[in-house]
Amino acid sequence: LNLEVYSNEILVIMGASGAGKTSLLNIIGQLDRDYQGEIVYASDIFQATHVPFPYVFQDSESLLPWKTVI
Repeated sequence: LNLEVYSNEILVIMGASGAGKTSLLNIIGQLDRDYQGEIVYASDIFQATHVPFPYVFQDSESLLPWKTVI
């Protein structure tokens, strides 16, 4: 995948089930570090200690599995 996202641009990732959408987000969010290639952000290669693209899981069980509505 080769893609450029510009400032103030909205990006939508769409694809069929199993196409790799979640894998892509996990790599960008540094949740998955087992990949080949590199991610370049602002002309710098991604550093494992710096995550400029945080995201919130859609599934609340992944976010706070020990919390309930009650």
